[in-house]
Amino acid sequence: MLGLNSTKLALTAASFFALAASANASDLGIDGRTDLYEPAPTQAVVDWSGIVLGGIVGYNIVNYDLEHPHFTFDGVSGRGFQGCGLLGVQKQAGIIVIGVEGRGCGSNTATDLNGKDLDLDYSYAGYGKIGVADDDFLASILAGYAWQHVEFAPANFDDTIEGFSGGIVFEHKLGSDNSWAIGLEGLFTQFEEQEAKSLNIDPTKYEANIRLTYTIGQ
Repeated sequence: MLGLNSTKLALTAASFFALAASANASDLGIDGRTDLYEPAPTQAVVDWSGIVLGGIVGYNIVNYDLEHPHFTFDGVSGRGFQGCGLLGVQKQAGIIVIGVEGRGCGSNTATDLNGKDLDLDYSYAGYGKIGVADDDFLASILAGYAWQHVEFAPANFDDTIEGFSGGIVFEHKLGSDNSWAIGLEGLFTQFEEQEAKSLNIDPTKYEANIRLTYTIGQ
């Protein structure tokens, strides 16, 4: 009789502990699983690396200081629109993006000098680029060199001027595949002073552009 009672007591105790363990696991929300939590899904970080193709449209203002034996113009300005093609490559490491890009542009910018136009028709430029990325947003600095064709018929001036150029660009990725990006840029170019027979030209150019790019390699 004592042995039978001991066996019943042992079975009762085992059942009690089993129920307690099951209730404890249920309270913890693990239902007998060995893992206590599931990691939250991670969101892919946008990568700005790749070959960049794009187009640019914008507005530019050109200021000139002109010196001639018969006249002097200080702060003469011309305005016009431009369109450009862009090709570049860039690489992201952490939040830093570095790259290079080149562009060729056509413009209708003209300055009226007593009924005679000083024309800017085409240009090209190359830039180094360094920026900081915050997921789908990129802020960069551009620095490089630019060439601008200038024509002024009365002084028989038809030449390509050159100078240092730089500015800033802000870009934002579009769409779910992160291949397209739209951007806004501001550029400044200080050209070297030019001498055309009796005319000295000291031009500077300011640009405000919108750019749309497609990155190959996303």
